[in-house]
Amino acid sequence: MLPRSTSENSRLTVFHLGAPVEAMACGLPVVVTDVGGAGESLPPGHGAFGLVPPEDPAALAAALVTLLTKPELRQSLGRQAQDPTRVTRDVRTTAAAVCGLYQELLQHVPLGPPRPAGKRRP
Repeated sequence: MLPRSTSENSRLTVFHLGAPVEAMACGLPVVVTDVGGAGESLPPGHGAFGLVPPEDPAALAAALVTLLTKPELRQSLGRQAQDPTRVTRDVRTTAAAVCGLYQELLQHVPLGPPRPAGKRRP
């Protein structure tokens, strides 16, 4: 579970974002609270079932009960989340995206002769 409060430590939120992503990569459905970008980790169409407002225990309970009492929905959501999660969160995909970002940024950096140590560009 993700922290239910938007005021909780942001490092805790980031730490917990990995668990739902790992669950989806294994074909399991998830329910997350809408804090710290958790909703962005859900595949398209899963927000209606897996995203609940922070500090809303009734919504959290309803989402969990829905998944627990509807095995077909639970299995379907897990299967639907597995492939997109594996593709978008694959280490090779992530590394290629980071590399592309650096290459794009470097295209905008003026390259010139090396500067003497301690001197800044004007």
